[in-house]
Amino acid sequence: MIDVILGALAALSMHVPVDVFIFVGSILEEVIAPIPSPFVLTVAGGIAHAAGSEMEVLFWLAAVGAVGKTLGAWVLYWIADRLEDVIVPRYGKYVGVVHEDIERVGSRMQKDWRGKAFLVVARALPFFPGGVVSIVAGIVKVERITYLWTSVVGSYVRSLLYLYIGYVGTESAREWQEGMDFLEVIGKAVVALGIAGLIAYIILRRKK
Repeated sequence: MIDVILGALAALSMHVPVDVFIFVGSILEEVIAPIPSPFVLTVAGGIAHAAGSEMEVLFWLAAVGAVGKTLGAWVLYWIADRLEDVIVPRYGKYVGVVHEDIERVGSRMQKDWRGKAFLVVARALPFFPGGVVSIVAGIVKVERITYLWTSVVGSYVRSLLYLYIGYVGTESAREWQEGMDFLEVIGKAVVALGIAGLIAYIILRRKK
């Protein structure tokens, strides 16, 4: 299934302007987690180079990618936000977690500059799974405006990096993508452990 989607994206890249390809592809790769996160932007970087575009164009393309990624991320944020409203009130009592505890975590993240810095860095790091960041932010109810601007800034940095790698060479992009796929798996495992730790912390705190 993923191979079919990647094939469709590759075909799209040959029939539309590169910025349109980036915008559509960035939304899709953010929503459909199995799509390798470097795919769209490294391909776009290679297209820009093959077209003889100056490297400065990457700054514009990165902005397009950041907007696309943020829109895709917003879908995951919205779904996670709504699911938390349904699941936690009904089943949270069985594990000692209530809606107010979860919202308190999000409130602290947006009040503390370190929480905002974390959201930006998590979006910018190429091996950190952006989809997981969106889901966690939606669950803990990070303020929407905070979530959006941190997503745009972090995604811009990540997009610019991927575009540059694609621009300087296809072989380099392929090697980088393989390495990032491995690191992203590790990143997802780390985030999963972090979520489990957060839930355990909330439960223990309530018991005290």
